[in-house]
Amino acid sequence: MPITAQSRMSNIKASIEKYIYDKLVLIEGIPVDFEEVPFESGSQTEWIQERIIGPGDVQFLRQVGGGADLGQNKELLLSFNCFVQRDNTTKVVRHYELRDIVYNYFTIGTSIPIYDYNDDDFVNILDYLIVFEVEDDRTIHNNEWRQYNLTLVLNYTESWTKT
Repeated sequence: MPITAQSRMSNIKASIEKYIYDKLVLIEGIPVDFEEVPFESGSQTEWIQERIIGPGDVQFLRQVGGGADLGQNKELLLSFNCFVQRDNTTKVVRHYELRDIVYNYFTIGTSIPIYDYNDDDFVNILDYLIVFEVEDDRTIHNNEWRQYNLTLVLNYTESWTKT
């Protein structure tokens, strides 16, 4: 039973990172440390680190998309760490401001399009990841950096065709 394109974890990861790049890097101009991509934090005074930190709950579905496909609703934990160098800012709330910028693009109910990167289809939307809830929302005490963590639960439907 092959999984469908919207169920491929590679498509999920690439779609999340495209959304983050479009919103935080291109629109807001904030450097982002993407997982498994070289990033030099030493030269930055502030940045956002994005990580998929694991799966959440899973709920089996007998029929998906009105057809005979099987599937499951899946949750994915997406974590953002907002860093601001203590020595290079006079704003003690800048890490909170970065958190607010991130959350502005990831409010509950936000739809993130899933594209088929495996087949180089960057036009047709396969499905959507939905921001479902806030899992963690807090400052992290660190002597070198002002740091804020925002972890979100994203929900999507994974499906496969019965054979």
